[in-house]
Amino acid sequence: MKKIKLKFFLLVVLCFIVCLLKLKENFLLAAHSEELIIAHISDSHFGIQITPSVGERFLSLLNKMKMISPLLLISTGDQINTPNDTSAYREFKQVFDRVGGFYLYPSNPEALEERIPVMAVSGNHDGWEFNNLEGDYFKKIHSFTLGNFRFIGFNYDFRYGLKNYRQVLENELKKSCEDQKPIIVYYHYGPYNPAKGAIGIPQAAWDEFVSLLNQYPVIGYLSGHVHYTSIQPFASGFVAMTISAAYNNAANLISLKNQNLNINPICSSLAILGISPSQYFPGLDYTKTQKGELQVKAYIKSFRGNVGQPYYQLDSSPRVNLNRLGGSDFFVASLDARNLNGQHTLKIGTTADVNCFHQMLVFFVDNVPPKINLGCSSQSVTPTVLPSPTSMPTPTVIPSIAPTPTASPTLTPTPNSGCYRPCQTSSDCPVNLVCGYNFYWGEKRCHNQYCPLESTCVCSWQKPLSF
Repeated sequence: MKKIKLKFFLLVVLCFIVCLLKLKENFLLAAHSEELIIAHISDSHFGIQITPSVGERFLSLLNKMKMISPLLLISTGDQINTPNDTSAYREFKQVFDRVGGFYLYPSNPEALEERIPVMAVSGNHDGWEFNNLEGDYFKKIHSFTLGNFRFIGFNYDFRYGLKNYRQVLENELKKSCEDQKPIIVYYHYGPYNPAKGAIGIPQAAWDEFVSLLNQYPVIGYLSGHVHYTSIQPFASGFVAMTISAAYNNAANLISLKNQNLNINPICSSLAILGISPSQYFPGLDYTKTQKGELQVKAYIKSFRGNVGQPYYQLDSSPRVNLNRLGGSDFFVASLDARNLNGQHTLKIGTTADVNCFHQMLVFFVDNVPPKINLGCSSQSVTPTVLPSPTSMPTPTVIPSIAPTPTASPTLTPTPNSGCYRPCQTSSDCPVNLVCGYNFYWGEKRCHNQYCPLESTCVCSWQKPLSF
C-alpha cells in the first residue's frame, strides 16, 4: 500500500513538473507572439581555405546562436564559396548537426518548439536559382508567418529587374493587407550602393524593388553579400540591414514588436539587444515612441556566464540599473518619458564588458503615426496556389516561375564571337569578355563580366541568349 502511495506521489510530482515546463513554454510562446527575437547571418562561404577553418568559425557562431535561442535564424546566401560544391554544402549542414538544436528549412517554422528553425536563400556564390544544393528549395520564393510577422525570402537574381517574379512577390506582400502582419523581406544582395558599382544591385533594379516594397507593410530588409554590417533606413518605407560574413563570427539580433524592429550585432562575449522603447530610424516616423511612463527592456546573454550589472543611460543622465525579469535573460527598468520630446540617445550596456552595448536613437512624440502602405488601399489579392505538403521538410513556397527573357536577333551571339567559349583564364577569351563560372553551363565560359540590362547583354554570366 505504501509503495502504491509512493508511486502515486511520484507520478503527481512528475505531472506537476511537466505542467510547469509546459506552462513556461506556453508563456514564452505567448510572449513571442507579440515580440520576436530573431537572428540574421550571411556569407559563411564554406569551401574557402582559411585558418581557423570556416567550419571551426561557424561552429563557434552556431554555439552562440544556440545559447541565445532565437525564434528564427535567417541566412541570406553564399552558404558555400563555389556554385554547386556539394562537399562544401554538406559540411555547412554538418555543423548544424554537430551543434544540435536547429532545424534546416522546416515547412512550418512556427510549429517548432524545441529546435531553432533555419531559413536561407541562395546567393551568387551558391549559384542563385540554378544550383542543385537542396532540390527545389533554392528555386522558390519562401513565404511564411511567425507570430505576428510575415517573412518573405527571395532566391532569384533580379539585377536585371523583377520581371516575371514581380506578380508572385506582390501576391505575397498583399497578404499582409488582410492580416495586418508586418513583413520582413530577406535576400542576398543589399541596397544599391553607387560607391560599390557592380558589386550589388544596379540602381534601376533596386529602385523598382524599393518602389514595390514601400507600398506594403515591409518594415525590414535583410541582406549580406558585401561582408560589412550597415543599417540604412529608406524614407517612408523600411530599414535595410546588411550583415558581415558569418566566417568572421558576424550575426545580428533583431527584436520585432508591433510595427517596429530593434537591431544590434552580437559581441564576442555578450549579446545585448534593446527591445523597448522602439529604435528610431530617421525618416521612418512610425519608429518613434509615444511619451509616457515606459519600461526599458533588454535581452542580455553572456557567452561566458557573467552578465555583470546591466544598465541603461539616456543621453548623459546617470545610469539606471536594469533588473532581471524572473529567471530569464530579459532585464527591465522604468523610464519616465512623459516630458521627453524629440530625439534622444539610449545606451544599454553592462559592467561585464564595457565595449559591448546597444546604443540607439529614440524619438519621443505624443502620437506615433502609422506606417503608410499605399498598396493596401485595394484589398484584392490574386490567389497563389501552394504545392501540396510532402513528407520532406520543404518550406511553404510559391511555385517557381522560369525566366523568359526575350532576345533581340541583333543581340544573338555568333559562333565565332567567343561568347560562351570554354576557358580556363580570361586570356582564352576575346578582349571584351572574361573567363568565369557560368551558372547556366555549370563550368567556366567566356562571358560579359557585368551586364547592366539583360536585354542588352549579348553574353550573360547568368544565362545565355539563344544562338
